[in-house]
Amino acid sequence: MIIEKDLTELNQEEKDLLFISLNHVLHHKMQKLGTSDQYSFISLYKKFSKIYSSNFKTLKDLDNFLES
Repeated sequence: MIIEKDLTELNQEEKDLLFISLNHVLHHKMQKLGTSDQYSFISLYKKFSKIYSSNFKTLKDLDNFLES
């Protein structure tokens, strides 16, 4: 089942879960993604950080997570 929802309509719990999930992938699973998927993931993360600027922050620059 696909749930379509405008991302600006997420409640705080949904935002938190999305942030936790994406950060887990970013910090623990990024190296398992192919190069194209890594770039897509970083692009998606950047979009979320623009929508939810206070929630989506990392200590490292996002491009530092990309495969060398």
